Amino acid sequence: MSHRRYVYRTFYALGIASSLIACAQQMDRPQPAAVSGPPVMVVQAAAGRILTTPSGMAVYTFDKDTLGTSNCYDACALYWSPVLARGGEQPTGNLSVKARKDGTIQWAQRGMPLYTFAQDKRPGDMKGDNYESTWHVAR
Repeated sequence: MSHRRYVYRTFYALGIASSLIACAQQMDRPQPAAVSGPPVMVVQAAAGRILTTPSGMAVYTFDKDTLGTSNCYDACALYWSPVLARGGEQPTGNLSVKARKDGTIQWAQRGMPLYTFAQDKRPGDMKGDNYESTWHVAR
């Protein structure tokens, strides 16, 4: 191998090594959390103004919940998924976040926990509205 080739390969290897070290150091540093708003929004639907997820799925409240407390767990939560908060999301207006007994954090409107319904398949579906007279689309 010529001396020139040896020098180029050495510099190439050093460049790769220093890039890997820089990446590793960057990963060790705490990264700021992305700050965003709540994962629900008000839209105008045929039924009037309702809350939906950003993808257009209706959001519901449950009459058996109390202010700040969800009573939908286990089998109930398989059909009625809690609208969970992620890091960095900030409450605004009538929206807040509440701790669930399983340790997750759930969005609430006026203190009432929020859910989506498994039978709603497309944006605009509201199959859960007045379901068993206890589930209502959030307005």
